[in-house]
Amino acid sequence: MKRDEDRYTLEQQMIRPEVQNLMQYVPNKQTDIPTTDSRLIMLMVLREHIINSIFWNMLIDMLESEVKRQGFRFVLRVVNEEDIPDAYDADGYILLGNLPQIYIANVSSSNKPLVWVDGQSRYNSFSQVRVNNCYGAYRMSKKAIELGHKRLAFIRTSQHLSYIERYQGMQDCVAEFQEQGVTCELVQVGTDRAEDTLTQLFSRKDRPTFILTCTDSLAYVVYTVAENLLIRIPQELSVASFDNLQDSRLISPPLSSVDVPRVDMAIVTVELLVKHMNNPFCPHELIEIEPALVIRDSIAPVF
Repeated sequence: MKRDEDRYTLEQQMIRPEVQNLMQYVPNKQTDIPTTDSRLIMLMVLREHIINSIFWNMLIDMLESEVKRQGFRFVLRVVNEEDIPDAYDADGYILLGNLPQIYIANVSSSNKPLVWVDGQSRYNSFSQVRVNNCYGAYRMSKKAIELGHKRLAFIRTSQHLSYIERYQGMQDCVAEFQEQGVTCELVQVGTDRAEDTLTQLFSRKDRPTFILTCTDSLAYVVYTVAENLLIRIPQELSVASFDNLQDSRLISPPLSSVDVPRVDMAIVTVELLVKHMNNPFCPHELIEIEPALVIRDSIAPVF
């Protein structure tokens, strides 16, 4: 099947209605995709991810659809930080995002094929699929600089490796334009006091004129704070983010975002895992998926 057809097939099945609810995830395992292979692929993810992020829910749906489309059985295992791993067995594993070290060790000791997607660290002993976060942030930052912005800021909620890489991409870009007076700063916000931190940031006389947030969801908070402070987007503050969620097209003004290609991530991940399942001796790989810029009305030339 051609890659374009792969994408179309997966996109028709990738979103279930319940993923729109940020506070719960109810897996629905009934699909019309026939299972032709008796081997089982287990997807393991931290409960915190699927409770707090639409992005993770969407990616889980896409991975499940792709596993079943290729004819394998699928099971989702949601784990907690404090849990002690119990006995389980699968023919291949997909680890998604951060996982407690005890689970990583447990799965590794099974000597079964595994692929880690968007993990917290880069391991030489696993195959991994990651987004080229530095490249995406670099390109979005360069777009802002080309529009005349000199005070840039990156806002993140945690020190997840992906967010560190995204800030690094902004730093790499700014370093090329330092002689023109371009600067960037890192702003760490807590999930419970994000609005307070952003209010202080935007109340400064030397506040940034361009904001890049680690996720679309955090950009929505930026919109709220800016509105409360009567700061107009994009006339007085340009905003961009990562993930390119559906709501980003619907808010006003529509949000510019670095599109993280979830469909491509799902297809490449399952193909890589199946490759290891069919040939346990093939070398480990790090595959980086290149994101794309989606420019909408939330960024404009500096005021």
